[in-house]
Amino acid sequence: MYLWNVESLAKDLKASKVSEVDSMKYYLLITVIYVIAADPVFRLDYEYSVIDFISSIIVIVATIVGIYYCYTRNKSGDNRNFIQRMVCISVPITIRLIPVALVLGMISGMLFTESWPGIENWDKPESELEPVRANIEDVALVVILEVFYFWYMALIICKVASNSGGSGDS
Repeated sequence: MYLWNVESLAKDLKASKVSEVDSMKYYLLITVIYVIAADPVFRLDYEYSVIDFISSIIVIVATIVGIYYCYTRNKSGDNRNFIQRMVCISVPITIRLIPVALVLGMISGMLFTESWPGIENWDKPESELEPVRANIEDVALVVILEVFYFWYMALIICKVASNSGGSGDS
């Protein structure tokens, strides 16, 4: 696995010398880097808490386990085109999950957040609002959505890798 030498990696890719397992490792590494980079700890205006730290660790671990699980499902089938399948299938799955996540997030916010920005706060300047902090319910929601995402991804990859899947949604 090349972490610095782009030219050698390009030559190996051109010569088809990069295996599916190596491709999975590259995909896993860049995904974990993106997950870490998106962490709230890197936002200067955010009050990072223990709950945020726990959430970050859970998301990183769930991402690693989820990608590896999808890889093993692909490998148990035809063991081809893992990255292509992950990237392409992730688009419709993510689009389907966005409204679900928004609705569940709003419900969770209304039920479990004391400082939910209700209608009485809409006309206040941002400087007067209490910051919304993560809570254990937020972490649970993130875990549920991430587990569902990778379960659904693996289910579809399994269908594709077995060559018995239908045409699917367009």
